[in-house]
Amino acid sequence: MRLAAPPVEPPASHHSLIQTLFPVVGSVGLLGFALLYHNRTFLYIALAMVFLMLVFSVAMRFSQRRGVRKKAAADARRYAIQRLQELVGLLVLDCGTGLGEPAARAAQLTADQIILVSDANPSTASLVAEAAELLRTAGPPLTLVINKMPGSSRDTRIDVEGLARLVRDAHGLVVLADDPAGAARVAAGEFTWDDAPATWRRSVRELAAVLAADWPALGVSG
Repeated sequence: MRLAAPPVEPPASHHSLIQTLFPVVGSVGLLGFALLYHNRTFLYIALAMVFLMLVFSVAMRFSQRRGVRKKAAADARRYAIQRLQELVGLLVLDCGTGLGEPAARAAQLTADQIILVSDANPSTASLVAEAAELLRTAGPPLTLVINKMPGSSRDTRIDVEGLARLVRDAHGLVVLADDPAGAARVAAGEFTWDDAPATWRRSVRELAAVLAADWPALGVSG
């Protein structure tokens, strides 16, 4: 698959040497006053001000150029994702745990829907609840999935209803049962939906139904 080239980095604003040195003009005037009246105290103060203003001017230019590069990189990431969205019917991006990373933020801002996955460990559920607060700023509808749920209530350590209350913006909650044999087939690259565990097939159909329920409001066609 070939993608069109992303937008080029916008050129930084052109700054001449005069523009860079302009902030030190006032300090130079004070330096001239000190030299004219042979005032050593004023001379030291003026030299210090010239140095500080010059450093400030160079740092400001560096900050501006860095801001331009960061914006260009963010625009390129969003452009790449949007181009893929135009070329394929369904695009799924796994952002991992680094939700604050630039690439993950670009995916969140261009997504139609977000699936937030937790396992049945209470410590993971706590991190997921915190992630939900961050994802709230992204905007798209959020669906919560709890993976590796033990089959026995005696082995269940997570409070599903409590997590649902913490992630109150979720449009739906789907539980995927723990199945070590099925997980082993996935890890070995031998998994197919023809022999998938019945609980997995049911949970995935539930997830598909939850996601599809939001499509009319999002203007997404099935």
